[in-house]
Amino acid sequence: MKSKYPIIVNLNFAVLEIYEDLIISSVNEGIVFDSPELAQFHSVFDTYFKGKSFGFISNRKNDYTVTPTAFINVSNNSGLTGVAILCHTEASYDNSLFVKKFYSRPYKSFFTLEECKEWLKTLK
Repeated sequence: MKSKYPIIVNLNFAVLEIYEDLIISSVNEGIVFDSPELAQFHSVFDTYFKGKSFGFISNRKNDYTVTPTAFINVSNNSGLTGVAILCHTEASYDNSLFVKKFYSRPYKSFFTLEECKEWLKTLK
């Protein structure tokens, strides 16, 4: 039997891959990711993971800007267990460490998808 996953959600600024217990996001090149984009992500969280725990992987394959203050007032009521950042360059890794200062939930940066998934499993 074929799995229903991944479910692909195309937003005007990103593509989300929805799996049973995690989301992988790929934000488009050149985007400024701020509160409105975060709100759209939270809408997807509520649609696919209401009442369930899940992990989030941010695939930083494209160059985009994250406004770190967007995370200051993030609601703590979702089932999001943690955020793993998949870095492809040293610059994206360094940027992720800066953004981490503004994020209150578990957050860690890696250079492989497998490391991201393994770390998220430890948070369940």
